[in-house]
Order: sequence, then C-alpha cells, then structure tokens
Amino acid sequence: MLNNWINKYKWEKIFPYIVIIIGLVQGLIYVFLIPPWQHYDEPGHFEYAWMIANHDSFPQKGEYDNEVRLEILESMKRNDFFNSPSLQKLSTVAHTYDPVWIGITQVGDPPLYYVLTAVPLWVLKNASVEVQLYASRIISLILFLSVIFYAEKFAKEIDPKKKYFYYLFPISLVLVPAFVEHSVAMNNDVLATLVYSIILVYGIRTIKDGINLKRLFFLFLLIGVSLLTKASVWLSVIVVPLVLYFSWFQKKKPLKGSFILVFIALAGIFLFFELKDAAYWLPTSNQSLPTKTNTQYGTALQISSQPETNSLSHFITDGRQETNEVAGKVVTIGAWIWSDIDKTTIGAPYLNYVKDKQDFYLTNGSIEITNKPTFFAFHHNIPENFDFLYLVFEPVSTDENLQNVYYQNPLFVIGEFPGNIEPNFDVGKNSGEWNREGVTNLVRDHDLKKTWPRFRPFILELFNKIDYRISRAASWIIYSLDTKATFWYTQESFENLFRSFWGKFAWSQVVLSGNKPFRPIKIFSLIGLILSLFYLIPKLSKKNVNIFFWLAIAIFGNLFYAWFTGISDNSFFGKPQLPDSRYIFVSIYPLLGLIVYGWSSILAHVQKRFRIGLISLYFVFFAYININAIYTIVQFYY
Repeated sequence: MLNNWINKYKWEKIFPYIVIIIGLVQGLIYVFLIPPWQHYDEPGHFEYAWMIANHDSFPQKGEYDNEVRLEILESMKRNDFFNSPSLQKLSTVAHTYDPVWIGITQVGDPPLYYVLTAVPLWVLKNASVEVQLYASRIISLILFLSVIFYAEKFAKEIDPKKKYFYYLFPISLVLVPAFVEHSVAMNNDVLATLVYSIILVYGIRTIKDGINLKRLFFLFLLIGVSLLTKASVWLSVIVVPLVLYFSWFQKKKPLKGSFILVFIALAGIFLFFELKDAAYWLPTSNQSLPTKTNTQYGTALQISSQPETNSLSHFITDGRQETNEVAGKVVTIGAWIWSDIDKTTIGAPYLNYVKDKQDFYLTNGSIEITNKPTFFAFHHNIPENFDFLYLVFEPVSTDENLQNVYYQNPLFVIGEFPGNIEPNFDVGKNSGEWNREGVTNLVRDHDLKKTWPRFRPFILELFNKIDYRISRAASWIIYSLDTKATFWYTQESFENLFRSFWGKFAWSQVVLSGNKPFRPIKIFSLIGLILSLFYLIPKLSKKNVNIFFWLAIAIFGNLFYAWFTGISDNSFFGKPQLPDSRYIFVSIYPLLGLIVYGWSSILAHVQKRFRIGLISLYFVFFAYININAIYTIVQFYY
C-alpha cells in the first residue's frame, strides 16, 4: 500500500517540499544556535541595514551611526563576543573610538541585501538589537530556502532523466552544515549564492535549448542584480555573455566554440603580457618599467625611484621548515650597484624577515653610488626562529635627479665575507669562490638569465588610473609563479577552503571536534570526485561539452576570486589571510555537484542488493558531520 502511494509521480511532486522542510529545520537550528554577532562581520552588516531602516537618507560609504554602534557594542559584550584574550582589552576602550568600534564596516557595499534585511528592522524598530538581528537572520533563511528551491532545478538540468542525482543533490545541499550555518547568518553572501545559482540554472538551460528574448532579458537582469549584491558575483559580467556565446555554437558546431575561446584566451595572454621582468623578484609597487634591463655593464635589475620609492623583494627561505640552513647563521648580502646619474645616496639592500605575522628588518643605512658598478657587501646575524626571509632592494633617495638604480649579480651567502674582495661565481651556476672559500649564492638566478612575464605598460597605466593597488596585486599574481616562495599559500588556502566548506563555523574559529575529523570527509569527497570523472568523461560529447566548459569557467573564476582575496591582502609575505568557503559558496552547485554526481552514478550502476548499503553509508556520513557540527558549536559557546 505504501509503495502504491509513494509512486514515482507523487514522490517527484512531494520531494522538493520535503527538502525545503529539512532545509527549514536545519536553517532554524543554526539561526538560533549561533549566538548574536558570531558570524563574519555581522555587526557591520547589521549597522548598514539598520541605517537604511532608520535614516531619512540612504547611507553612503564612510557614514556611521554611533548611537546604534553603542547598542551593538553593549550587545556584543552581553553575548560574550569579547571572550577571546586578544579582544578583552579592546572591549574596555571600543566605546571611546570615533566611530565606536564594532568591527569592519559594510556601509558602501552593494545595497540589495541590506535593503531586504532593513524591512524587518523597520518593523521592529522598538525591539532590542538582538531581536532585530534574529529577524534579519530569518531573511537570510528565506534566501537560503530559495537556494534549495533552485537546487532541484539545477539537478534537473544536469540529470534530465531524474535518476539518483536529482534526489541526492538537493538533500545533500541542506546537509552541509557549514553552508547552512553561514547562509542563515546576517551576511550578503547568501544573496550572492542565490543570484549566482539562478545564473547557473538558466545558463545551462539557455546553452541547451537556445536563446530567446525572455531568457536574454532575464540573464542580463541577473547581471544588474549581481552588481547590486556583492563583488563575489560580479563574475557574472563575464559568465552571462559566455552563456550566449556557447548557446550560439551549440546548434552549429559545439566543439568550435570551445576551441575559439581557448584561442582567444591565448591571444589575450600575448596581448596583455610581455616577457621583460626578472624571474623570482616581486616588485612591491606600481613601477611601470621592466625590472630586468640590458645595460652597458650587462643585464641588471632595474628599480625606478621616481615618483616614489619602489622596491624588489626576493624570497630566500621558509624558516618554518626543519631543514632551514640559514637560521642562527651569519650571512653576507650584496650586489654591484649603480645609478643613471654621476653620484647619489640611496638606501642600502636589507633583509626582511617575518615572525608571528610581524615584519622585522635588518637594515644597513645608506650607501653612496655612482654611474658605474660598485660592489657592496653587508653582514647580518639571522635569528634562530622566523617564518620567512627576504632580500630587499629599495633605493630610498631624496635626490630628485635620480631616475633609476641598477643591481647586478645580487647575492646572499652563508658566512661573513669581506666587502673589499669581490666574489667570483661560475657562469650560469650559483656556486663560486669568495676570499678563497667556496660559497653558494642562495639568490636564485642571480645572473638574471631567466625572464618572467609582466603586464604591458598600457595595462599597468590603466590599473594605476583605476587604483594603484590593482597594479600591485597584479604583480602578486605573477609572483605566484615562484612556487618555492608562494605555493605554501596556495596549498594552505585550498586546505582552508575545503575545511571551511564542510566544518568550520562562526568566524572560522569553531572547527569540527574529534581526532582528525576531516579525514573521513576527504575520503568521501575524493571517492565522489573520482567517480564523477569516471562517469563524466565518457559523456563529454559534442552535445554537452560547452555546458561542462562553461561550468568549469564559472568554478575557476570563483576559486580564483577566493585565492586572489588573500594575496591582495599581502599574504605572500607571511601574513596569510587565507580565504574561506564564504568566497566559494556562490559556486556550491557545481562544486558539491561534482562530489554528489559520482556517488549518484555508482548507485545507478550497482546491483540492487548493494544499493541500500551504499545509500545508508552516504547518509551515515552526513549524519556524522551534522551531529558533530551541532555538538562542536554547543561545546564552544554553551
């Protein structure tokens, strides 16, 4: 009787509602489980919405309201926000600041989410800020349920035959605890996720079925909504036009569209970049000249000192490694240095080391240089403990006539060697002799044989006109080619993205409890990804290659955005601001879908007697992370 009632058609009709109900229960748990203000920048988000609800004019960037800030601050104290030792002292003086300290302000961000959350704040003007905060979280919960609603549509587009993926994907989405917890916070990320999810659903549908006026209008409307939502979905400006591009090729020659796009990307690389910079050196400013140049004295590093002092930094070693050969040693640094004028004074080369996320400098004062190469050498005692060590050339000068300074054969060697005797290094090698002793130069490619790409001058000028920080961040992107210096950041970033995707909560300070709790999650995810590749690769036919390629671009763009947010915060220099999953949740459909698709595919191919066991194992996994998540949060806060 039960089987007759839950037949295929009725089950398909009631299934979306079942998922919504589960999502509602999950969402309500986290709305009230996480104490007030314990989500990323929640005080700042609340202030923005409150000002919209209570002010006669729309707040502009830089504006604030100390009255509500004091209320928020007192609420933060009541709810033990300042329990952390590093914040306890701040709680005693935060009210004396102008503006009152409540964390990072959000006023001036795209306004759409804050207009929506301002509605309950306007209705509940006389309620406490805690009640108003929970009411705002309910708005986020509604947006989260909308994401769940569109998940079923995404599953239909990916799996039109409505097999196991259609059922597993939406239910899996509401069972990822970190996603649910962050989505019901007072935070504009959930609206960004909703907007991008709708773009993905209708983008796939348009590529498959073709363009019509209704879809065209809707997709471009979504671009406008994206611009009013959050920077993490501004990628829609690229993603939506690519939908139209792939849709046009879909009915004619599907593979041709992908090939042409790859060709355009390669052409863009040649258009925007040139091979003129010195390998392994980071320009820490907006210098428009190449860092590598040919002079009458040979190839040299080139640093422009006008209109502001620029610098080049070279990574020497990672002090966190057990096999760190320079810790506690005396070292000698130096180079042959000259300028483009007869005589001037500049800042000498120095060392920068990072320890506990703080910069320390081993400096050498000033040196006098001429327009001919002169050898300079300096000695330093390297500390026993540090995180990262860099050699820095920064020609600080007050001479208005000075334009460029040149550095040839930069060196960093272990030991104390005389500056009045020049070293001799073998051509193309880092080994040589100094004062009759064998030495190894730890500066890689010290004779500047290798060349790196750089943005062409017209691109750098454009960056500088928009914001000089863009030019600097662009240099950091290229510097990531030095994997010895930077791969630790990429590795730690993706590790943090994975952990925060599944089991880091509330400012990422609450982590799943247990002995290696992420190991079973890694195994589960890896199995799903491997199975997805196994079943998807044979399906890469001409019919669906454009869809997969478009989704890959959407995922890559979002992952790049997350990675870039960290390096634009100077993370390469030992002060890592590792991105977390809030930057990639906008792409949760394809990211989680890759894992779920593998599991759903194996379920469709195994014999029935094994199917129940696999389904049970699947949901035992989600039961584990959800029970552990609630237990961990309760243990931390209550």
